[in-house]
Amino acid sequence: MELRIFTKENRNKFIEENKAFIYSITEYFCNRQLDWSKDHELNIALLAFNRACESQSELNTNFLGYANALIQSALIKYYIKLEEPIPLSLEVDNKLYLEYVATLGEFEMYFDNKARASEIVLLSEALKKHKISFKDLQNITFNDKTLKINLFNLVLRVCKDDSLAENVLSNKSFNMDSLSPLTTLDWEVIKKHKKFIIMLLLVFSQEEYIYFKSYLNIRVGDSNA
Repeated sequence: MELRIFTKENRNKFIEENKAFIYSITEYFCNRQLDWSKDHELNIALLAFNRACESQSELNTNFLGYANALIQSALIKYYIKLEEPIPLSLEVDNKLYLEYVATLGEFEMYFDNKARASEIVLLSEALKKHKISFKDLQNITFNDKTLKINLFNLVLRVCKDDSLAENVLSNKSFNMDSLSPLTTLDWEVIKKHKKFIIMLLLVFSQEEYIYFKSYLNIRVGDSNA
């Protein structure tokens, strides 16, 4: 794994050399062909890649894995904050991730896994405050994929409002009045899946969990269409 020390000049050259990588991540996420001159998503991805260059020297990480995670995190944040909601789906098969893992050497894989492990520890501690364990989450099963996607989109709607997200996480507003207007799901279904909702809300309302966001393999559009 090479730790790159960037100057303004070599960073611009490095970004230019990796535009195909930036495009492929963004195209996969957006689920359509894109145009550098028209699509704002590519600008967001470019800024995220640049941010990866700026911060990589402070981290012991596999650079392209880190850049990939930052790009997807930035795109998710962009779509969450759009005034006109666009559906996002959780894909079952993460082909992009598998292709990426296949290119890693042993040393790069070590740092990639180390970064993910750090997030697991961080999330585990956050979940404990809500009396949730990873074992609780592992025991949750979804026979209906549509339900899982509907819960996921409920979380994204909560994340549009930072104060609502904060109130739900502090358990001040996990009630019918605050959540039911955001979904067609029955209130009993929402209560039954409270732990799953809290986990997703922690991941998507906070900046720390960039690898979790990329691992979930989110794409634009309704996968059931």
